[in-house]
Amino acid sequence: MAKVTLVKVSSDASSNVFDVDGTEVSLYWSKDKKDVQTLEDIISQAYELIVRNKSSLFVELMQSQLQLKRVSLMLVLYQVYPKEWNEYLYACCLEMLANQISCSIKALTIYATGVDYFVRGIKSKLGIQQVHDKFKSYIKQEMLKAFGACNKERVWHLFHHTTFMTSELDDLLNHSSIEHYLTYCAGHFNDRRVLVSYRGMLNYAFYGDETMKTYYLEKLYINHPVSQKIYALNERQTEQIKQWNHNFDDDVWTIYTHLLESVTETRIDFTAFEKQFRIEVKRYVQHLLGNGDKKPQSRVSDIRRFYLCLKSLSYSVHSFTELRHFHLQHVKSHMQTEKAECNEDRWGMSTIRGTFTEMKLFLNHLLKMSKAPNPFEKIKFRNTETYTNKTTYIPEFVIEQIEKVVHELPEPLLHMWVIMMNTGMRSKEVRNLQSDCLVMDETGTKQMIRYIPTKNLEKRLAKGLNKFQVIPAKSAIVECVNKQLGITKELRESSGLNYLFISNRGRNKSIALTSIWGLAMALNKLIQKHQIKDEWGEIYHYHNHQCRKTLTVELLSNGATLEDVANYIGHLSTRTTERHYHDIKLEKLAELDADFFAIMFNEIVEPEVLQDFNEEEKNALLEEIKLGARHTPERNGYCVKHVAFGPCAKNSCTGCKFLITGPQYLPRLYDSYLEQEQHVSELIEHYQDKKIENYENFVEFQRQLNLLKVYRDSILKTEKVAEKAGVSYDKSKRPAIE
Repeated sequence: MAKVTLVKVSSDASSNVFDVDGTEVSLYWSKDKKDVQTLEDIISQAYELIVRNKSSLFVELMQSQLQLKRVSLMLVLYQVYPKEWNEYLYACCLEMLANQISCSIKALTIYATGVDYFVRGIKSKLGIQQVHDKFKSYIKQEMLKAFGACNKERVWHLFHHTTFMTSELDDLLNHSSIEHYLTYCAGHFNDRRVLVSYRGMLNYAFYGDETMKTYYLEKLYINHPVSQKIYALNERQTEQIKQWNHNFDDDVWTIYTHLLESVTETRIDFTAFEKQFRIEVKRYVQHLLGNGDKKPQSRVSDIRRFYLCLKSLSYSVHSFTELRHFHLQHVKSHMQTEKAECNEDRWGMSTIRGTFTEMKLFLNHLLKMSKAPNPFEKIKFRNTETYTNKTTYIPEFVIEQIEKVVHELPEPLLHMWVIMMNTGMRSKEVRNLQSDCLVMDETGTKQMIRYIPTKNLEKRLAKGLNKFQVIPAKSAIVECVNKQLGITKELRESSGLNYLFISNRGRNKSIALTSIWGLAMALNKLIQKHQIKDEWGEIYHYHNHQCRKTLTVELLSNGATLEDVANYIGHLSTRTTERHYHDIKLEKLAELDADFFAIMFNEIVEPEVLQDFNEEEKNALLEEIKLGARHTPERNGYCVKHVAFGPCAKNSCTGCKFLITGPQYLPRLYDSYLEQEQHVSELIEHYQDKKIENYENFVEFQRQLNLLKVYRDSILKTEKVAEKAGVSYDKSKRPAIE
C-alpha cells in the first residue's frame, strides 16, 4: 500500500508537494488531511491495478476523477513507479494486439489511460512514446520471424494492427527475408490463376486481401526496392502461365493470356457439341492454340452456330467429316430465312458468310490427312458486301454537340478521343502508343507522331515499309500526349513500362492498358446523358472506328487527293480510300433521296402495287419511305408491300415488285451486276471445260441468267427515273449494259 504525506503547501494549492513512497512530487491536490488520505487510497488502488495489468479497471478509476487530477495522478505513477508503469503500458500494447485493436500512439493513450490523446505533452510526460517504440521493435522482430517462417496469418495479424512510419517500413521491406516471404505468397496467385501485381501482392502479403483498397502502402508504390522483387515474381510467373494447361477431357476450357500485369481468362465451352463433334472441335482448338491463335473463342462460336443449325434440321450426321454439299445448302438456306423473336433476320449475311468461311477452315484441318474434298469449297456467297452495314462517319452536327461535353470524360479517355479524331488511328493503335511517340521530322522543326498500324503491319513489312506510321502532330495531339505523359509518369517509372495509356485499375489493382471499350461506353453514356441525337431524332450511337472514317471523309471533302489521304491514314492502297470517297457521294445522294421519292413516287412504284393502298395509306407509305422506316434487310431500297399481305418469306428482295430504289443505290446495283456477270461467265466456262452441251436449258444456268437480267432491268429503270427527276448519280462504275 502506498504511503503519502504532505511536504510543502502552495498558496494557491496548484502545486502542493507530497511524498509518495519516498519520492517527492508536485500535485494539484488539496492539503486537507481527509483529501490526503483519499489520494493515498487512489494511488494505492491505481498501483495495484497497473501491477496486475487491469487496464479497464484502471481507466474506470482514472475517469472517476477530473481530467486535471487524472493527468496529475498518472504523472505520479510514472515518476514514482516508472518500471511498473512502463510494464503496464507495454502489457496494454500486447493486449491490444491480442484483441485485434490497432496499436497507434493515439489508440494506446486512450486504451491505457482513458485520457484524451490531444492533452498537451501527454505522450512525453507519461512515457507513452518510448513504450510504443519498444513495442514496434518487438513487432518488427516478430514480423521478420513470420517472414522467415512464411506464416501469412501472423504477418497479417501483426501488420494490420500496427502503424509504421515510412522509414520503418523501408527497414522492414528491405530485409533479406522479405523476398522469401513474397515468393511464398506468389503461390496464392498461381493457385488461383491470377497474375502477381504490385498492389495485389502487397495487399495480400500484409493484409490477406489482394483486392482491398488501402492507401497505407500507396507511399511505397513509387521506386521502392521491394517493387523490383515483385516485378521479378511477375516475370517468373509469366513463364509459368504457359504451364496453366487445360485438360483435353474437360468440356469447358479456360485459356490464359498475359498482357502487362494482367491475365485474361477466355472460357471455351464445348458442351453444345455431342460425342464425335465435340472431340473434333477440341482437336481443332488445340491446333489453333498451338499455332498461337488469339481468337479461338470466336472460331468456336462460328462452328457452334453452324452445328446448332445443322442439328435443328435433324440430319443423321455423326461427324463433321460426313457433311455433304446438300447439307451445307440446306443449312445456308435455313440461316438466311431463320427469324429472331422480333421477326427480323436472325443472322446477317456477313455473319453467315463468316460462319461458312470458318467451317471451311475447320474442315480443311479435319480432312488434311484423308485429302477428301471439302464441300465448303463449293459454297459461294455473292454480293454480300451489299448487305453489310458499314461504319459511317460522325455527322458534323453530332460532332459539334459532342465537343461541347466531351471534357466530362476522364482525362485519359479524352486524350484518346482527341488523338483518334485528329490522326485517324484505330482504337487499338492509340491504346498501344509508346511514351516516345512524339518525334521530330528530318528537318528538326516539326513535331510528328508515330505509331504501329497493327491491322496491316505484316503487309507493310512485306512491302519493305517501316513498321511505324509517322504523320504530322497537330498542337491538340501534342498537348494531349504531354498531359498523358504527366498522368502516367510515376506509373511508368515504377513499372518500367513504356506505354502511354496505362493505369493501375486493372484486376487486383494490376497495371493494365486503358480500355478501348471503356472509351466507347463512356462516350455513349455522355451522349445519352446530354440527349445527343442523329438526324432521325434517335439517340446517337458511337463506335470507335467512326473517328477514322470521319477524318477520312473530312480530308476528302476538303479537297485532299486519294494518295494524300491514303498516306496520312495509313492505307496501303488508294482503293481502300476510294471506298470512303464513294461513301461521301452516297451520303450526298442520300440527302436528295427523300425529295427524289416525293417527286417520283408514282413513277417508280408499280401501278398494281399502289392499287392496294387508299389515298391515306399511300401518303403514310411515302412518309415512311422518307423517314427510312421501310428499308429492306439487304439495304438495297425500300419495300412497299402492304401490311395486309403479312410477313415476307423471300430470301432476297432483288427483282421483287415491291422493291423500289433510287439513285443512291445505283453503285450497289452496278457492283451486283458486274459480279453476277462474272459468275455467269465462269459458269459458262465451267460447262465448256466439262464439254457439257445444251447448258442453256439447265435450271441453274437459267436462274443465274435471270438474276443478271433482274440487275440490268433495275439499273435501267432507276437511271431512267433519276434522269427524269433531274437527280445526278455516280456513273464511274457503270457497266456496259446492252
